[in-house]
Amino acid sequence: EELTYSAESANDAIASASISGDMLTLTGVLPGKVAIHVTATDAHGDSATDEFELTVVNLAPIVVMEIENQVVTVGTPITVSVTGVFSDPNARPGDTLTLSTSSADTSMATVSLADETLTIDGHNPGTVVITVTATDVFGASVDEEFDVKVETMPEAVGTIATVNLQVGGEPHQINLSQYFIDRDGETMTYSSSVSGSAATVSISGANLTVSAYSKGSASVTVTAADPANRTAQQSFDVSVSDSELKNVANEALAGYARTVLSSVASSIGSRLESSRLDKGLNLGMFNMADQAALLNGGSQAGFGATPMPINGFGVSAFNAPMPITNLPQPLGMSTMAIGNQGQQSNANAFGLSRFASRDFSKNLNGNGGIGSWSIWGSFDSQNFEAGSYDGSATNIYLGVDVQTNECWLFGVSIARNSSETDYMSGTATQTMETSLTTILPYFNYEYDEYNEVWGLLGRGSGDLDTTVVNLRGESADLELNVGMLGGRKSFATEGKLQIALRGDIAFTELSTPSGDGSAEGLSAGVNRVRLGLEGSLQNDTGNGGSVTPYGEIALRNDGGDGLTGSGIEVAGGVRISTAALDIEARGRTLVSHAADDFNESGISLSATINPSANGTGFSLSVMPSWGSTSQSENVIFTEQATLQMLGGRNRGDSSMSSLSGRALDTQLGYGLLIANDRVLFTPYVDYRTGSFDTSTMSFGAEVQPLEQLSTDFEMRFEVGRVLRSSQPSENQVGLTALMRF
Repeated sequence: EELTYSAESANDAIASASISGDMLTLTGVLPGKVAIHVTATDAHGDSATDEFELTVVNLAPIVVMEIENQVVTVGTPITVSVTGVFSDPNARPGDTLTLSTSSADTSMATVSLADETLTIDGHNPGTVVITVTATDVFGASVDEEFDVKVETMPEAVGTIATVNLQVGGEPHQINLSQYFIDRDGETMTYSSSVSGSAATVSISGANLTVSAYSKGSASVTVTAADPANRTAQQSFDVSVSDSELKNVANEALAGYARTVLSSVASSIGSRLESSRLDKGLNLGMFNMADQAALLNGGSQAGFGATPMPINGFGVSAFNAPMPITNLPQPLGMSTMAIGNQGQQSNANAFGLSRFASRDFSKNLNGNGGIGSWSIWGSFDSQNFEAGSYDGSATNIYLGVDVQTNECWLFGVSIARNSSETDYMSGTATQTMETSLTTILPYFNYEYDEYNEVWGLLGRGSGDLDTTVVNLRGESADLELNVGMLGGRKSFATEGKLQIALRGDIAFTELSTPSGDGSAEGLSAGVNRVRLGLEGSLQNDTGNGGSVTPYGEIALRNDGGDGLTGSGIEVAGGVRISTAALDIEARGRTLVSHAADDFNESGISLSATINPSANGTGFSLSVMPSWGSTSQSENVIFTEQATLQMLGGRNRGDSSMSSLSGRALDTQLGYGLLIANDRVLFTPYVDYRTGSFDTSTMSFGAEVQPLEQLSTDFEMRFEVGRVLRSSQPSENQVGLTALMRF
């Protein structure tokens, strides 16, 4: 018969039993043991029962997803989610797993758990095992382990001190490994940023180099990074000073101050020690022939018997009507004709010297005797240099004086002084330019024809401009004080040989009491004592010619600021004059000095060919120059006079008028007599080559009266072209007109 089945659990809380057909299904509820009863019943209602024991076993949670190994940085905790990592195979509805975690070394890293999220905090470098445990409601559990590598980030240690630099000075180096550490031993890389323009920074490995760029301040931030790009930063300040450059500027200013002394001694000193008769234009210590004899129509060896004006500045040396034998002068350079031999001497004979000078004097009334007034002028250029500077200076003087009695002369001069100096400190070079207007009252006391004493005391003011490395230039007010007391004693005269003792003591002070940064606060005070012998010897060669060597040797002691000490100064030259050719060579040098780096020296040379005695026919002037090449400074009345524009040689044209360099000026003219032989008309061509790849070709004409009347007129006209290799060429036109009355 067909049986039907039924089953029941003795404890449904532990397990349940059910039958479907002949299939018994047992479902565990709780771990434990329970009796299961199974009954079989036939169609008549008869039954049989079987009983067996059922053991319900709990299955532990399982790991269904592994946790990856982690890296944590000390001081920067990380979080790791454990959601979905574990599963409970026999979880009942509502059953949850209990999670817990632990660290194998809490000194290295600690871990905490909240909302199925681990928080791992590293403390010391190394690797530690982190364990996460899942426990079900029946107490069964499973563990999941993973490694955590604890790393450290770079740390700033100590403080980088403020870095002080000098413009042009040595850079400063810093070993950054002393100011950053990474305790896990990883290699760090470094970078930097700069706020401010005073300094630049470069890094090589762990070495940082700070270099001065310009005066001022800057802030540098250094960043250290490990391979994981974890970083640490530290900042420091940089201060860049130009104090050492200013010290050199003071030395350069002292060097310039010494040139002021030399200039004053040469220009005003020579003026006071020389004859006050009209000179027109003389060259340094060279006095032309005894002009008193010329005034009286007398004959002088080497000169013609007919007096003439000396017209170097366009002012006549004599007021009475007389023939003039001036020949064409090289454009922009003063020339003078001496006597009816038509000899010509170029006023720029010193233009190629490192100490070049020109001067003139003009009596306004009388002949230089008591009560007469005279106006005079002078120009000189100088170079000065030492180990830390190299400069050049020009000085232009215009003075007026009066002879009050046989012994005393009083006067005043106004001077225009300017200079340009490059001064260096380390790798930095700045250029200082000065301009001064100076008032110089002076006196001369001539006890007799052999002994005289002179002195002056002056004050000037102007501007000092200096470039500033990598910044805009700065300027300041410049003040000058100068004083000098000198004397001369002639003690040996034998024929045409004359020897004299001359000396002077002097001081100069230059300062910039107010102004901008690099230009302000400069100060230089120098003094000098000088004593020397001078001598000249004129040798007549016949036919109006002469050879005159001259020279001076002096002991000199320089004191005050800058380079100081004693030295020996030598100056000398020779003048050769013939009827057709004048040549003059001159040199000046400081042959020895206690300051080895200090140097003053120069040479000059001029040559003029004038075969025609009355200025007609061909004339040729050739003038080479080295060193200071001053073309038009004979116009001392103003630096911007129209005369200075002729031939493109205005002072502002650096290509044609430089205080250093070399040049060659050649002029060819042809003189024609017009207006009933009363006027000399001279067309000419002038060609000049110079340093800086510049040349000038010009054509012009000069009109000069040959008789000096109560009113006369001179004119010079020129057109030319300035050719430059590096700049566009220029056309230039010049016109000079002069009326005397």
